Amino acid sequence: MSATQVPFQATRWTLIAEANGADRAAARAALEKLCTAYWYPLYAYVRRRGRGPEDAADAVQTFFVRLVERDYFAAASRERGRLRSFLMHQMDCALADEVRHRTAAKRGGGAALLSMDDAEMRYAAEPATDETPETLYQRRWALTLLAEALADLETTCTNAGQAQTFALLKPALTEPTATALDTAAVAAALGLPRDQVRTRVHRLRTQFREAVLARIAATLHTSRREDLEAEMQELMAALRG
Repeated sequence: MSATQVPFQATRWTLIAEANGADRAAARAALEKLCTAYWYPLYAYVRRRGRGPEDAADAVQTFFVRLVERDYFAAASRERGRLRSFLMHQMDCALADEVRHRTAAKRGGGAALLSMDDAEMRYAAEPATDETPETLYQRRWALTLLAEALADLETTCTNAGQAQTFALLKPALTEPTATALDTAAVAAALGLPRDQVRTRVHRLRTQFREAVLARIAATLHTSRREDLEAEMQELMAALRG
């Protein structure tokens, strides 16, 4: 395995799905991390379905509290092993159940699992679109996953003493055009020839791709390379619309 490849080992998804009592504290902790990472795509999905800001926040909060408190993941089959699909399906079920059993009591028992203070501000910043809630959900999921992978790579570079290099080369990862990076300015800042800057950009892009695949692995019931690549292609298609 090369230095840039990520060993796809046990993931948060498989931990939650398989730790049915062996270590409940560990399973809950993993689930809470997952909820913190992926609540916004569901919030945007619920808002797109016509819910108001407070109602949507309450629905998502309640949904994740119930995922923590109940053994929903035990019912998830490996054949339906995409976490993004599983969560959207369960959210649909939760919304339908809420309509059937709406009560005056505070949903979720007042047990806050997530901080959603910036939810509506983020949603208001979304561009106007006539896309379906499902399409918007898939795009927000992809953007969330890419942001997490970028943060992972930044941490790796910082820990390796390459924080400045990452900061200077980051536009090559996040901007849509190759001209986003001023290689001459970067070369001067790093004291390197321009051809070495291009080599570092190529290396960083490879590392970013592996970081994305590692994040994808954390949302699937499989670590097969071909399955991870297929999921990446679907997420990139969602970004392209």
